[in-house]
Amino acid sequence: MYKPLEIKTLNLAGVEESLKAMRLPMEGRKNISTDYELASKLIKMGPAHAKFTRGIIVWAEIFFQVGWMIEMETYRIGVDTLSTSSSMHTDLRNLDGIELAEQKQKDLPEKYYHRISVFLIKY
Repeated sequence: MYKPLEIKTLNLAGVEESLKAMRLPMEGRKNISTDYELASKLIKMGPAHAKFTRGIIVWAEIFFQVGWMIEMETYRIGVDTLSTSSSMHTDLRNLDGIELAEQKQKDLPEKYYHRISVFLIKY
């Protein structure tokens, strides 16, 4: 059974600029809600209205088991991986051939990796 993944936000950029862009179509209106209320409303209205989110960039460190990494590769639109921990450079560096393959398979269910990725919001 997989353990839950852990995500730690390292940096967040473009929020202020995106919120400013979000308000441009509303210029001149007297009854404008708070940024949070307007952002929530636009997101609920779908991608055509929530395009301001595309300017937000998130850098995150993710701790996971290998099974999650395989699934993530399927849904990686808007995600750039900067680096991932490597068992080849640490735990398995003195192994090769069949011994290496067997040890990698043996460790898979319990091995925990981590990576740092950049997420571009694509809503």
